[in-house]
Amino acid sequence: MSGDVSSWVPVVTAFAGVGGALGSQWLTHLFTVKREKAAAKLKLASERVFIGSQLIIMLASYREICHAYSKSPVKDEHIRSRPDVPDFSVVKGDWTVLSGLLQLRIHRLAFTRRLNEAELSEVFEHLGPDEFNDSASHLYKEVVSECDRIIEELRTLCDLPSPWALDK
Repeated sequence: MSGDVSSWVPVVTAFAGVGGALGSQWLTHLFTVKREKAAAKLKLASERVFIGSQLIIMLASYREICHAYSKSPVKDEHIRSRPDVPDFSVVKGDWTVLSGLLQLRIHRLAFTRRLNEAELSEVFEHLGPDEFNDSASHLYKEVVSECDRIIEELRTLCDLPSPWALDK
């Protein structure tokens, strides 16, 4: 009987060695994947903060200009020059960290401005200054609201404070 046990010792030792080797490889792989996922998550958050902070500042500035314009589009019976959409191409960073829908909403601001210009030109040609004033005020209040929504979405996504909270 003792001869039978001694013949199994090398087999058990071999299986234990293989099991230990496979187990250590599995644990190494598990820890590596976990570490890489954490690094990727940190890089994504860092890139979102980088691009989000630039966009929030640009949108907040544009929002303020549009808000001022919506209060008085006509001054001394002259139409004030309308606000230009910021040049978002100067924003550095990887835009792919933002959702496609959010990117579309940001870039859509330029399209919205062109639509507003066409509508205001039509109002100016066919209606009086009071109607122009009301239409321009309404359209630019909508732009202000859209900027607010985009800023809020960026703040939530990038975990950033309000740009106006920094003034306090």
